[in-house]
Amino acid sequence: MLSSGMNDVRQPFASNDTDRGNHQLNRRTYMKGLGTAGATVVTGLGTLTAAGGSAAAASPSRWSYKIQEGLPEETTVHVIDGQSVGPTVMVVGGMHGDEPAGYDSAARIAQWSIESGRLVVLPEACKPAIRNGTRGFDRSGKGNVQDLNREFPAGQAPWSPLARGIWNVVTEENIDFLLDLHSSSGLYKWDEGDGVGQGIFATNAGEADQYRRDLQSYLNETFISNPEYNFTGATAGEDGTERMLKHKVGADLDTPAIIFETYRRLDDERQRTLTTSAVYEVCREKGMFDAS
Repeated sequence: MLSSGMNDVRQPFASNDTDRGNHQLNRRTYMKGLGTAGATVVTGLGTLTAAGGSAAAASPSRWSYKIQEGLPEETTVHVIDGQSVGPTVMVVGGMHGDEPAGYDSAARIAQWSIESGRLVVLPEACKPAIRNGTRGFDRSGKGNVQDLNREFPAGQAPWSPLARGIWNVVTEENIDFLLDLHSSSGLYKWDEGDGVGQGIFATNAGEADQYRRDLQSYLNETFISNPEYNFTGATAGEDGTERMLKHKVGADLDTPAIIFETYRRLDDERQRTLTTSAVYEVCREKGMFDAS
């Protein structure tokens, strides 16, 4: 029998720093020095500071734009540019409306600052499902509930206007890496059923598999005290049958992509901590917090 996980995932917040919504992100101490006195660790919102200092990072260029504007599916894409050239990483949350860890984390990530490259964030991919708190939504009003993350067939046009709008963002931004943020009601390879929680699933395009393995090691070593909650995962080729955004990105663009899944029985803040930490680690490895 699995426990609720309340004491099995290390809490990285100092007691007086929990969820104030205006943390400063200290990248020197955040990644490995979680026990350092005075370290501000997982953030929702991010000004980068030197350890023990107060100098803010240079203001990036940031803007936003709408897709499906004027329709019930209207949602916002946030773009943050660093001061120098670098990779473009896209983060998607809210594909499924009953997975708040994904869309809450993406909303926090949309407020980050970076030094180089571009960060493209779509926090609420499927706003009707988010409003309803459901996995999918009834686009037609006739009881035909659609799962947005099954509308991206490889080698074909996406199946719905919303999916096509999201795909246009992927292609027009010419992304170098995709992270799609989710949560699951079961644990991958532990619970019965089809749970995929605490799972990291990569395409076989580019360096996605190596990032998956590195993320598993980093998260398990830094945050997980009970091995039942260790992150696991898999890397798979794309045969066009899954119809997920991740698979289409890998198959059609040969671009690395990852689906990141937390376990919903962990408390909400722990799930957000794990999710934002994973995205931060990918961006850090890509040098997006380093000034040229």
